[in-house]
Amino acid sequence: MLYHQLIWYKNIQGKLLYFVLFSTNICISCAIRYFLLKENVLNDINFSEQQLVRSHDSELLEIFGNLVNRVMCMFHKYCNSTIPDCTPEPLFNIQGIVKVLEDAMDKFQVHIYIETVMALAAHVNKYVNDTKIWDVGKNGDIRTEKDRQIVLRTLLESFYVLGHFMYPIIPNTCSKLVSEILEKDFVTLDALTYCNLTPNHVITKRSAILFNILDTEAYNKRKEKSIVKDKKKEKKTIQ
Repeated sequence: MLYHQLIWYKNIQGKLLYFVLFSTNICISCAIRYFLLKENVLNDINFSEQQLVRSHDSELLEIFGNLVNRVMCMFHKYCNSTIPDCTPEPLFNIQGIVKVLEDAMDKFQVHIYIETVMALAAHVNKYVNDTKIWDVGKNGDIRTEKDRQIVLRTLLESFYVLGHFMYPIIPNTCSKLVSEILEKDFVTLDALTYCNLTPNHVITKRSAILFNILDTEAYNKRKEKSIVKDKKKEKKTIQ
């Protein structure tokens, strides 16, 4: 499934649908890839447009996309867009996770692969909330600016690693994260550490938006307009 550009399956009405996984629309491409691959690909998949939107908004966007956007904003604010020259705090055993992911892929358990990576993203999210770097030096907080730099360097390194882990699932987005936002090349998984980024490197790209929100209301309005447009075309054809 990971190697095919088209996924074929039937919806409730029994119509054959084709979804191009390598679409030029990054948002739609990632939403579709994530939804399909997180299911057990060896079984039939029950699909609906609402499930697709919910999967994207409540999981991919909420857990991973918003995390990156939020942290990158703090990075540009507190680090002057410059990667801190300090030692990060490893949040997980990279090579241990690599073995877990490789084992899942060897057994064609892509859904387990995704669950593992999303759990890591949730763990990084918890780290952000626990450290509360926006409170450094305020209301009796004795932490220094150096402490804040360490947290942000740790988060940037975590994003670089997560970009590698999530690449098989959402390649377009991870390419943007690693190559465009972090301005770094990909490496082999066995070469990943928690010190991948170059200290004092200035990140010039300020846009940290990885996903466009698939707002359900807006999505339904576009769908309604499309239906009305199709009916008008059908009417003209009949006339």
